[in-house]
Amino acid sequence: MNSRLIEYLSGDSWRSRYRDPEAEGSASIALIGAGDISTYRRCLSQHRGELWDPYWLKEHHQNYCVYDLDSEAISLMEEQEITCRQLDICSSSLSKAYDLILVIDVIEHVAAPLEAVKHLAASLNPGGRLVVTTPNCHYWAWILRGERQLFPGDHLQAYTKTLLRNLGKAAGLKIKTSFYYQSIPRLDSLSLRQRLVLPIHYLARLSGKSNAVLVEFQRENE
Repeated sequence: MNSRLIEYLSGDSWRSRYRDPEAEGSASIALIGAGDISTYRRCLSQHRGELWDPYWLKEHHQNYCVYDLDSEAISLMEEQEITCRQLDICSSSLSKAYDLILVIDVIEHVAAPLEAVKHLAASLNPGGRLVVTTPNCHYWAWILRGERQLFPGDHLQAYTKTLLRNLGKAAGLKIKTSFYYQSIPRLDSLSLRQRLVLPIHYLARLSGKSNAVLVEFQRENE
């Protein structure tokens, strides 16, 4: 459903460098999880083939690792023989350096985002990329629903594209690209109440408004 996000991560340059494990010099990839057990289980059952799907990484890449703070999430991945480590990105860097680190809808759950991004930046190889996505807190459809959506559920931070770009720059990273995109969740992941307001998201999509933001950062070559 994240059409522009999937299109972006499936482009020729991404496909050749990150999605083709047989390519010469295939990149090392780290996926940072948010402890969302339902998402992991849905990925396991559906095998949607997205670059941020830990089960897809297991099948198509050898040089990868999934990091998560949640012990239940780690146990679930260990049962599936997925390479994973339990780690708090707010307190330490990853166990090795990577060419690509994916932080998909995680940063809004992090209590100390600047410290986390600094640790992720330190975990990039020179020239490595950090891709971060998060909900757009100024999305008008959320305001129309009466939720304001600044801190929904277990979200601890709220971001716009500018705020997310500034976070990476404060951690010493260079901005490669950034854009808003429309993320519409799968029906099987929604409650009845959420399904009732789904038309609002579709109307917002038609109007060109977007509920999510992506920023790709790069560590300078040393």
